Amino acid sequence: MSTTVQSPVSALPSPSDALSVTTHRAGSVVVVSAHGDVDAATALPLRDHLRELVRSHGPDLVLDLTAVTFFGGAGLTVLTDVRAAANRAGIGFRVLASTRAVLVPLRVTGMDTVLDVLPIPPRR
Repeated sequence: MSTTVQSPVSALPSPSDALSVTTHRAGSVVVVSAHGDVDAATALPLRDHLRELVRSHGPDLVLDLTAVTFFGGAGLTVLTDVRAAANRAGIGFRVLASTRAVLVPLRVTGMDTVLDVLPIPPRR
């Protein structure tokens, strides 16, 4: 059994109480965990935070959406944008999703076939 030491990287201030985001390292992977709603009010700060991590970290970025309770069209746009930025930067981008609130929009739009979507956190 191995143990991963997680060191804090940053926390994203939310424009409302609808979304909180924490960021930490797990080995060489940067994990961003979102809790709450990803909607028009919260998507842009989330996107900007993820883009900055793509520019400044690597080789892999994981977005954990397992605690997201609402995931609208603005969230899908964030995923599309960050995936493109990660591809340009040559880093991996994975999405953790296990709730209906996130999985249904991903499936309906076909994004689940474009993104690397994992149902549970990766083990290291």
